[in-house]
Amino acid sequence: MIKDFVSKKPALFIFNILLSVVSMGSSAIGSVIFAYSFNALNQRNLAKFVQMNFLFFAFSILSDVTTYLFCVYSKKMIQNYNHDLRYHYIQSLIKKTNFSEIDVNKHINALTNDLLLLSEKYLWGFLKMVNAVFKIGFSIFALFTFHWSLVLASMFFAALMLTAPEFFNKRLTKVTEDISLSNQKLISTLNDWLGGLYDLSWSQVTNKLWSIISTKATELEDSYIEEAKINSFVGEWSNIISNISTVSLTILASILYFNGLVPFGIVVNIGSFIFSIFTGLVTISNNIATHISGKPISKKYQEILYTVDNRRIEKNILLPNMSVKLCANNLSYRYKDKIIKYPDFNIKQGDKVALVGPSGVGKTTLINILSGELSDYSGEFTLNGQEIKDISLNSLHHLIGIVPQHSHLFRTTIAENVLLFDETLEDKLPDALNEVNLSAVVGNLQHGIDTVVGPNDEKLSGGELQRISLARALIRNKEFLIIDEGTSALDESNARDIVRRLLSKKSITLLMITHTSDRKLLSEFDQIIQLS
Repeated sequence: MIKDFVSKKPALFIFNILLSVVSMGSSAIGSVIFAYSFNALNQRNLAKFVQMNFLFFAFSILSDVTTYLFCVYSKKMIQNYNHDLRYHYIQSLIKKTNFSEIDVNKHINALTNDLLLLSEKYLWGFLKMVNAVFKIGFSIFALFTFHWSLVLASMFFAALMLTAPEFFNKRLTKVTEDISLSNQKLISTLNDWLGGLYDLSWSQVTNKLWSIISTKATELEDSYIEEAKINSFVGEWSNIISNISTVSLTILASILYFNGLVPFGIVVNIGSFIFSIFTGLVTISNNIATHISGKPISKKYQEILYTVDNRRIEKNILLPNMSVKLCANNLSYRYKDKIIKYPDFNIKQGDKVALVGPSGVGKTTLINILSGELSDYSGEFTLNGQEIKDISLNSLHHLIGIVPQHSHLFRTTIAENVLLFDETLEDKLPDALNEVNLSAVVGNLQHGIDTVVGPNDEKLSGGELQRISLARALIRNKEFLIIDEGTSALDESNARDIVRRLLSKKSITLLMITHTSDRKLLSEFDQIIQLS
């Protein structure tokens, strides 16, 4: 993923590298100047001492400014990449064939918590390590200008410091996976139980809510605590080595000075070089740990970005204006614990067909097969002479319009809920609302079609919300319209009126799942398919 991250914004990455070089190089040069300034002081040359300190200050300011810019532009690079990952994640989600089985909580977690973990642990950790490498490199080069033994001693302590994260590789990887999974479980639990507060209040059991949520919350909290324990241990190990090395290198510099091998200034200022080297090493040490812990999230996103699209190849294209001929012969579908068998039937262009039967006999399964969400059926099921499992999803969606029993209403205007961002349909909106008996209702609202609605909206009844969903399908003039109990929330009068309007449309092929016992209404259908 790092290769992909860099290749997305190569110019910005190079700019960040340049900022890091300037920042760390300026810091090292400033430290060298500061060390030599003490030689001037030792020689009682106050003017030179002050001059060199001003120069040190200038390099320090340059280092601080470029460090600030490095942080800002690194974060910008990361957020740009996150935006790109979100885009590809959404695209991969759109390409799924079975939308009815999508785990919304899982995807919310992936697009929020997982991306945060990826940013802070994997990507930011990588950039900080790059910066730290330059910091260490320039500081070691500066020490080398004084004496080679200082470099060897520094490298020895560096090796000790960098070993700790490797011992915790597996634990860090597992704890990040635990955080992601625990967060996903908590989101799922919150969505499930907070969505039912109304029911809990009437059952007088709201006091039990926390006992249900707290278990999942504790799992997430424990995972974060475990992560903190490991990272703290790695950090403290680094600090101990840093303190030992500071004392050791100061003693070494003093010995070298007394032997006339280094200037007096290096003894006074050895601490700044050690600080630069070991803060760089601590950064690398700590971020090796966080980088390792971010790998599971990186792997998850790599699988999304590089997974081949397994949707059906675009073939057997069905043009929207083709006539409809649907045939089922020995059709069945196997679940783990049962087999659903369907009667043979034929539906031709313009037929109005009622699909009836008690719950659990396979009505919705038949719709899922017909819509392309389920393709592992047995027997023959053809549309215009072509097996449905072989028809591209795009072609099916072009030809077929589906009104599910429970459509999702988006938190936007009534107009947008019907149009769904297709502005070419705007002129048809009044007729579509009239078709579902909503014109008068919408007209009485303060903002009319610009009234914002959403799931469980109080401004409209359940039946009226369902009619918005029905208008969404009708406005698109699909040749084949499937209604899965799409009038179940309507009162009897409105339901009968809307169904009769649909039955009167000669050009539309209609397949309607219904539980109605209205024999008179059923008699107006061309065909009744009874499932049992």
